[in-house]
Amino acid sequence: MSIDPVSPRRKAPFTVQYGLVVGLAAVVVAQAGLFIRMERAPPPIVTVGVRQITQEYVGKLAATPMSAEEARIRTELYLAVAQDTIQRLSLDKDVLVVARECVLAGEHADLTPQVSRLVSAAFEKAVGERPATPGAAQPTGLASPGASGHAPRP
Repeated sequence: MSIDPVSPRRKAPFTVQYGLVVGLAAVVVAQAGLFIRMERAPPPIVTVGVRQITQEYVGKLAATPMSAEEARIRTELYLAVAQDTIQRLSLDKDVLVVARECVLAGEHADLTPQVSRLVSAAFEKAVGERPATPGAAQPTGLASPGASGHAPRP
């Protein structure tokens, strides 16, 4: 068998370039498949009656005798607890929480009773954790009770 030096060299059916193109295409298809699988539906929308919860708190606050400074401190604490509770609800339940007062049309699950109970329980716990002595460090970052010298009421 003799080799003819003039005859064109026969190319292999699978060259390195062809292999790279096929490999790259396989990677692109795999990545697209992962992206589609990882794409998830948007979280469900739920509503909370913020005005209702706030009015309930203000009604309870008005029925309790306390100084204006104590009322301000308790209100700041209540608002912080309510915001934190709603944020945790959104993350834990994977839902988008919207104030019921902001919904112009459409029906969505209303979690006002559940949120009201959660906020009340968290607020009572936070009030119970506050130091009772005037001028003591406040774990919530709130100011001391003020010039009145009265200890905060739980």
